[in-house]
Amino acid sequence: YSNKLYGIKEHFSNFMKEKGKKIFTILVALFILSIMVASVLNFGLPNNNQEEQPALTYNSYDFYLTENGWMTEKNGKQIITRYNPKELEQINIPEIQISSLKLAEKIYVSLDINKNDIMVAAGDLIRNLELQNVVTSCPSNFPGCEDLPLKTCSDATDSIAIIQFNQAEIEIIQFEGNCLFIQAPLSKINMITDKIIYQEFGIL
Repeated sequence: YSNKLYGIKEHFSNFMKEKGKKIFTILVALFILSIMVASVLNFGLPNNNQEEQPALTYNSYDFYLTENGWMTEKNGKQIITRYNPKELEQINIPEIQISSLKLAEKIYVSLDINKNDIMVAAGDLIRNLELQNVVTSCPSNFPGCEDLPLKTCSDATDSIAIIQFNQAEIEIIQFEGNCLFIQAPLSKINMITDKIIYQEFGIL
């Protein structure tokens, strides 16, 4: 009887662990999805304290500081970033073929899902560039990645694009073989993605 009871407890414990992993994976996907659709709802709406006049005019674009970041428009599209373009003038990035990413059948965004700053940067990039068919993945077996695909730049093909984030002190930004690789200190990753956004829209 005791052996049967132990077996039931062990089975129940394994079941709860697997259930917990699946719930965590769903929450990660919902987090990124919420960042992507926020602008469709009220992400860019000015708060009550926002001035009627732009807080910054840069290259003929008016920028308003909202409670969610810096907002401007181009061709009727709202762009919202954490940094304004003047703050990013010293950030150097190579030419990146965003059009190539958009032509891919699937885009794997590979990151450490435990790093909130990277998650936010990835979400801003996906939302502002309107990337489609995005799948959250991990570059290696980080905690919480058990049920997510493992993808790196080596998995990129003509039909599969990869955007890989990596936290490290040595900064590397490159686009090669349909893979955008962004490596930088955690505090700088969102600055890089904002610069990529501004560059794509011709603001910087």
